[in-house]
Amino acid sequence: MTGDGITRIIREDFKQGVHELVPLERWWIDPYLVIGEVRSSKKQVVIDVANKDGGAHVDDDVPSRHVAATLPPFLFGVNENFIRPDLARGTVAQAGGELLDYLERHFSAYIV
Repeated sequence: MTGDGITRIIREDFKQGVHELVPLERWWIDPYLVIGEVRSSKKQVVIDVANKDGGAHVDDDVPSRHVAATLPPFLFGVNENFIRPDLARGTVAQAGGELLDYLERHFSAYIV
């Protein structure tokens, strides 16, 4: 997302820009999505989306971190065209892209 009103992916791959390569376990369990006092790891976000948004089961026990990620306390937009971003689904998509990048870098001989 950019400030010029044009929606686009700023970094299409992980070869450019500033980032830090970390061990896979740290990438999966360290806090990643921070909304106020709520901190969630990629693992927690992915599991919450799978459990609550069309995956494993549906029940009334929704973790507060999932509520914060799917209904964050802010809006994006201009000229009364506002949306509330679903940060949980965005995080799952980003985690998927990062995991594919990891697998391609470390296991390219096994990927067909």
